[in-house]
Amino acid sequence: MVDLDEFSRLVAGIYSAAVAPALWQGAIHDIQVALDGKACGLLTCSGAIWSFEDATLPAASLASYQQHYGKLDYALSAVAAGPVGFVRTGREVIVPNRNWEFYTGWMQPNEIEDALFVRLTADPEPVCFSVGSSKLDYDTADRVQLMRRLVPHLQQALRTQDTMTALDDKTRDLTAALETFGRAVIIVGSEGMVRNVNAAAATILG
Repeated sequence: MVDLDEFSRLVAGIYSAAVAPALWQGAIHDIQVALDGKACGLLTCSGAIWSFEDATLPAASLASYQQHYGKLDYALSAVAAGPVGFVRTGREVIVPNRNWEFYTGWMQPNEIEDALFVRLTADPEPVCFSVGSSKLDYDTADRVQLMRRLVPHLQQALRTQDTMTALDDKTRDLTAALETFGRAVIIVGSEGMVRNVNAAAATILG
C-alpha cells in the first residue's frame, strides 16, 4: 500500500511525536491517510470509560464521545481484553454483540462501519490505537500488514514519551528542591556543562 519512503515518513512522524506530543495529531492524520481511513486516534481507558488522547475526528464527535459514548465503546473494550500488539478487525469486535446505542448514536453519524484496532500497552488501563472507515470489508491484507508494521513503532514511541515525561517530572522536582537552599547552587554534569541552577545562582551568574 505504501512504499519504503512513505513508510519511513510515517515512522519518523511517530517518533517526532514521542518527544513533542503536539505532533501526534499530524502523525495520526498521516497514518489515517496511508490506511485510507475515515477517522483515526489514540485512546486511553479510565475505569470502563474510553477517551481520545489525540484523534482526527471533528470536535463535536470528540465531545459526544468524551461525554457519553466513551463508556459504551464495546469494540475498544473487546480490544483491551485481548492480547497486546495484535491487530484486531471490525468483523471481530464491531459486528458481534453490537451495542446499538453506540453504533447508531455515534458510529453511524461519524460514518464508521469498519475499523482496525490494536492494544499498544500492557497496562491495566491500556492505550489503544484505532483507524475507522466508512467502507465495509476494510481489513484488506495490505492495510492489516501496514498496521502491523506500525505497531512496534507506536509502542516504542509511547515508551519514549513516558520516559521523557518522567525525566521532566524529575527535573521539576530537582528545580523545586534547589530553591529550598538559602545559598546559590549550581549543578554541573560530568562533561562540565551546567545542568541546573537555582534562582540565587542565576542572579550571581547574571
